[in-house]
Amino acid sequence: GLAHWARRIACEPFRLRVSMQGNRPVYRINTGRAFGRWSLVYADTGEPFDGFDAAEALDWLRGAVPEAAASGSYDGYVAGPELFTHSPALQTHMPMHRIALNDTASTVYYVSANTGEAVMKTDRTTRALGVAGYLLHTLFFFRQQAWWSGLLQTLPWAALVMCVLGVVLGIVRFAVTPRF
Repeated sequence: GLAHWARRIACEPFRLRVSMQGNRPVYRINTGRAFGRWSLVYADTGEPFDGFDAAEALDWLRGAVPEAAASGSYDGYVAGPELFTHSPALQTHMPMHRIALNDTASTVYYVSANTGEAVMKTDRTTRALGVAGYLLHTLFFFRQQAWWSGLLQTLPWAALVMCVLGVVLGIVRFAVTPRF
């Protein structure tokens, strides 16, 4: 079963996890050193996991988060990186199904269509922190602008000048007895 699957994916498996998919045991196979691509093989029969569709993703929600079974809804199909899924570690799980719990926290689960596992959970607060933290920190929105490279080359030099100036002023102002 597993050797046949390794030939089928045409890559050497680098990482192997054994877990459950629903009520069946599965091998979760990753093909890369850094991130690779995840695939699943049912351990009991050796057949490949064909992936989740929207209805199966909602079934996953009902089993994994039973308190949201009545209120949860399918929120969309994520074929490529979006605002909150552009991390390289999440790219190995693409495409994903976005499932909203429709609760007061505005919780959303991202379920991999390839592996059938929830790879990310966000709510209103974590999405706001994600925008305030990562996106603003890296100035993600300006990456495609023509002036971006010049800015990235200028800012480190300005920061270096400020650091050196701070050291020089610290030495000048330092005295065993206060002068100022």
